[in-house]
Amino acid sequence: MTYHRTYKDSIPSPYDVAVVRLFEGLEVIVRVDQNSRKHVLMGSSVFVEVADEGLLLVHLVE
Repeated sequence: MTYHRTYKDSIPSPYDVAVVRLFEGLEVIVRVDQNSRKHVLMGSSVFVEVADEGLLLVHLVE
């Protein structure tokens, strides 16, 4: 999903987000890394990183 509204000034829009289900069962909304955005699909294995200001950023595991 692409957000077109700026949530934080440090993250200009548009930016992509995804819902990630962690192994522990928790589902979180995370920002998708720009390099991974066209490759992250449902069922993809991803790495979730805690970025600046506590925001979560997802990278595709290759």
